[in-house]
Amino acid sequence: MDENNILEVDGLKKFFPNRKGFFNRISSFNKAVNDISLHIKKGETVGLVGESGSGKTTVGRCIVKLFPPTAGKITYNFNGKILDISRTPEHQIKDFRKNFQMLFQDVYSSLDPKMRILDIVTEPLAIHNIGTQKERFNKACELITRVGLSPDDLQKYPHQFSGGQRQRIGITRALSSQPKFIVCDEPVSALDVSVQAQILNLLLDLRKDFNLSYLFIAHDLGVVKYFSDRIIVMYLGKIVEVAPAENIYTAPKHPYTEALLAAISKYKVGSERKILLQGSIPDPSKPPTGCVLQPRCKYALDVCRQKVPALLPVPNKNDSFVACHRSSELNLESYSSK
Repeated sequence: MDENNILEVDGLKKFFPNRKGFFNRISSFNKAVNDISLHIKKGETVGLVGESGSGKTTVGRCIVKLFPPTAGKITYNFNGKILDISRTPEHQIKDFRKNFQMLFQDVYSSLDPKMRILDIVTEPLAIHNIGTQKERFNKACELITRVGLSPDDLQKYPHQFSGGQRQRIGITRALSSQPKFIVCDEPVSALDVSVQAQILNLLLDLRKDFNLSYLFIAHDLGVVKYFSDRIIVMYLGKIVEVAPAENIYTAPKHPYTEALLAAISKYKVGSERKILLQGSIPDPSKPPTGCVLQPRCKYALDVCRQKVPALLPVPNKNDSFVACHRSSELNLESYSSK
């Protein structure tokens, strides 16, 4: 494992069985994540984007072991201690688990409505036997203040807060065990635009203050534009493009990335962009042959329908990769294009 990386994922697969009939037998598998590899450097924020059903949330949940992977390797590097959590029994990674956390899209469902905020925030500390009761209380006061709430709020319950405030509570809980890595699963998608900006700015400040690394999952490229160092684009369980954030917006190499950029460009004044993809994402239990995008792609040729494109480096573009047979010949529209 590269010592500069905090996370490496190699050949990750996650298949969910479809059952039917009187005996509830497995008839097929939803290939939610189908053989992907990625890495995240220490202190880096990587955006993971794609439509609903692309498999990005499943990737995040496998990475923090909420879902056991069907296949593949998930390796963490915390302070020189390297552990493959995909092959390590749960009881052996309990002490290691405090180093990674997850922020959820529906934060209210992840907060126990019967628990005070103090108990919610200090629960990870109690689980890992960190500090005395007084030290935990002081830590909760410090963190709740850091995210923009008051220590008095620790005595309240989740239903007494707005959506943005609940997400701040979720962030406080995630920070309580002093993690090094956080998976953010669409943490602002359910919030008003003005509140989204506040939460994103808070997460950026916390990354600097606590030296955090993020995997930021989103369905909208507009949300991750100013937040990510690199962006990974997923479609139907596959990674189709990886590049530094600036390259994604100014020089996309995959037709699916172009379509995602068109979706945010339609809100620009004077934009006449049309929807570039017709139809909806296919059934993950019956993925198309060849390139997974080819049934919806206007650039598709016979080779796209017959052969699966490999994720290969983009010439003259550092840290950029694309899985498209025609990437070198296509002139795709960027976000800045009119």
